[in-house]
Amino acid sequence: MMKRSTVFLVLLLSHLTPARAASLPLVWDQNCCTNLAGYRIYYGSAPRTYTNSIWEGNVTNATINNLVAGNTYYFAATAQDTTGVESLFSDELQYQIPAALPTNCVLTLSNLTQTYDGTPKPVTVLSSPSGAPVAVTYNGSSAPPVAVGSYCVTATVSSSNGCASATNTLVILKAVASLAWGPLTQNFDGTPKTVLATTVPAGPAVTMTYNGGPTPPSDIGSYQVIASVNDPNYCGVATNTLVIKKGVAMLSLTNLVQVYDGKAKVVSVISQPSGLSTILTYGGTTTPPTNAGSYAIVATVNDSVYSGSITNTLTVTKASAQLSLSSLAQTYDGHPKAARVSTTPSGLATTLTYSGKPATPSAAGSYSVVATISDANHFGSTTNTLVISKAAAGVAILNCFQFYNGSPKTALITTTPAGLATSVYYDGQTNAPTASGVHLVIASIADNNYYGAATNNLLVLQESVVVTLAGLAQAYDGTPKTVSVTTQPASIPVLVTYNGSNTAPTEVGSYAVVASVADTNCVGQATNVLVITNATGPGPQFRAAQPGASPATATRLLLSWTPTTNPVTVWESTDLVAWNVLKNDISQTNALLVLPQPGARFFRAVTGPAEATQELRLSIQPARERSND
Repeated sequence: MMKRSTVFLVLLLSHLTPARAASLPLVWDQNCCTNLAGYRIYYGSAPRTYTNSIWEGNVTNATINNLVAGNTYYFAATAQDTTGVESLFSDELQYQIPAALPTNCVLTLSNLTQTYDGTPKPVTVLSSPSGAPVAVTYNGSSAPPVAVGSYCVTATVSSSNGCASATNTLVILKAVASLAWGPLTQNFDGTPKTVLATTVPAGPAVTMTYNGGPTPPSDIGSYQVIASVNDPNYCGVATNTLVIKKGVAMLSLTNLVQVYDGKAKVVSVISQPSGLSTILTYGGTTTPPTNAGSYAIVATVNDSVYSGSITNTLTVTKASAQLSLSSLAQTYDGHPKAARVSTTPSGLATTLTYSGKPATPSAAGSYSVVATISDANHFGSTTNTLVISKAAAGVAILNCFQFYNGSPKTALITTTPAGLATSVYYDGQTNAPTASGVHLVIASIADNNYYGAATNNLLVLQESVVVTLAGLAQAYDGTPKTVSVTTQPASIPVLVTYNGSNTAPTEVGSYAVVASVADTNCVGQATNVLVITNATGPGPQFRAAQPGASPATATRLLLSWTPTTNPVTVWESTDLVAWNVLKNDISQTNALLVLPQPGARFFRAVTGPAEATQELRLSIQPARERSND
């Protein structure tokens, strides 16, 4: 069976000579098919577009004839087995048939003058007709030259169809190197002053002349400098001027910080080289200063060969003076309280500040006092604290007996002198008390210039409350019976007991009722008797819509009630006092079948939550007995 693998195709190009009609040998790998019949070669002038094919049988090489010189061809091969099944195309090969050489050829040489740049300089050769193979030599060498110079160029073309040649001279010119100057202004120091010139590109040698001679100058003056490139492959020249100026002398100044003592303050100058004459000025004048201050110093060399100057600052510092402060403890009286200051040496002017301000304080408090010398030639300062103590003031606490009414109770505070601000605390709190009782009052002066305090007790007496009882006669219905209580003022909490118990009674009888005000800020009480009498029937909340005794002759009873959507509870009683649940949470029906018991029985139907129950109209009748037929 034919495998789908393609054939690997190879061109054989040896001994392929261009001609008007050319032949091209091909070889390919053998296919591994066991029933291989042979191979078919496809070719054409466009990729994957094959206009020609030849059958080669079971061989692995072939020669394609009658190909046109100069054209490009595309080749592929397939394998075919004995049943006629053909494989896929092999990889495509592309090949251009070389053009046929002309019989007469003319060569032209150009690009014969070039400039050195360190790379080979080949000439340009044109053949007519084009396409001829040309060999070029330079002074007999096939390698294009690099260095500056003249070279004999020979171009030759030879083929089986004819030959031609051309000869000329290639000239490689020197490249121009640009020059960059080093420092052209230098200072005299007695040694020769050379100028440095560098080239771009770097490397070529440079020759220097100074006013036409090779010797570098050393004296002060101006000199014409010519720099010439000296290199086999580069050329270049540049001219400039070297200026040798006076030598720079180094100066230093000493004694630049001195202390005022009433004498002139002179600065010392040191030069290098030593011994040079200099001129000194102090703030623009040659007279040395005496007073404290800062002075701009300029020292300038005064010499025919050297120059130089230096500037700095002479500082004549102020002399130190001593200060002392007194009268630093005083008492407030409404007048300014100034500290006193003395200086050594005496009589120096001073400035005083109190906590950073120049105004003399009068209010009580502590003030940081800074005394500072304000003299042109002296300095000094000292710091201390001025304390102006508060003056004593009297405090009285009045209106200390009041009655509770629910509002805050404040004492009356007075001061001597009058009108001073105070802070008042009641039992340690700033809020005035409202509760009855004894409250400790502390009043303190809250004034920047006075002090003082006093204590007293504020008595807030309990409020008298009138208690009134009602609902003292009630009928028994099985529920606890509470009395109603009102107070004046209204809404005062009251504790009620019945025969000494907090629990309201239920049973028939007489009960001693005591109602006492249950508020620590109020006082009041009322007593009376609650009487619970025997009822003739159930109370309103236990009323049956149609209570009735069960007939003695009935064997079963059918209870029915008004239909409702809420669950229903059925109660039963034998005495209309004690009620028991007969059936709870009855829904989806409005009837209940019960077995009668001996004696009288009463029933109720109730719906709704415990706090809002609703009595339902109840019907009781004997249930019909089923027939056994």
